[in-house]
Amino acid sequence: METISTVKRAAAHVGHLQNGGKKLRAKLHFVYFIINAINLILSLLVDSNKTTVIMIIKEFNNILFVMTIHSGFDGTYTLCNAIEGQLQRKFLERILPKATQVSKKQLVKNIDSILVNSRRILMFVFVLYNFFPIFQTIYILVTRKTGDDIDIQKLPFIFYFHYFSYSSSLTLYFTVSIVQIVCSGTTIVLLFCVFNSGFIAVKSLVFEIKMTSQCLRVINEQIADYDKERRNGVVNDGERENSLKGCFRYLIMQHQSICR
Repeated sequence: METISTVKRAAAHVGHLQNGGKKLRAKLHFVYFIINAINLILSLLVDSNKTTVIMIIKEFNNILFVMTIHSGFDGTYTLCNAIEGQLQRKFLERILPKATQVSKKQLVKNIDSILVNSRRILMFVFVLYNFFPIFQTIYILVTRKTGDDIDIQKLPFIFYFHYFSYSSSLTLYFTVSIVQIVCSGTTIVLLFCVFNSGFIAVKSLVFEIKMTSQCLRVINEQIADYDKERRNGVVNDGERENSLKGCFRYLIMQHQSICR
């Protein structure tokens, strides 16, 4: 499935490997937020006004969120592999061949459309969240009067970052902003992987439940036909029983594959 392949490629691109290892880029992303947390703690020592405290609380929530994603990201690959295996199994197709194949094609189509839409939404969020503060800063710098001092602490920021007086400079501000854009982009990709893998898992589970229900209805119809034929005395017991046993066997195997 194209969606699963895209999620895996995106995960590898940001440094998370399928074997549980992490590339340097993933480690640096994690380290940045550790540094940011230290910066926030130090900023409380020099500036503890209400606005600053609110911003620090918000950023700490972001940091905890990112760390949680990193710590549990291996589950994304687990979900993707489980879904791939589930779609490759053909137990239900032996009971309802045509209906199962049509439903699988529709499932894949729906999932691929969600992939495209989620990519567009997250790209819009990334551009709005990152470049609007930068453009606003450029506008402030261009329209300011010659000779006016600039307090970079009051310039727009992507993530709140405290600039101490001895290190305040536009060069530092734009350097930190570039790093924050890269980190924000990495976070967006991580969200893309987590959201899509979770969504695919839910959709696949719903699909399996629906198809299992349809198979049970087919089996019930076969049992009803079997009883009717027995009452009429026109039944081949061996053939009908073997058919029902085969249906139950495939249904049980499908159920076991879901629960593993």
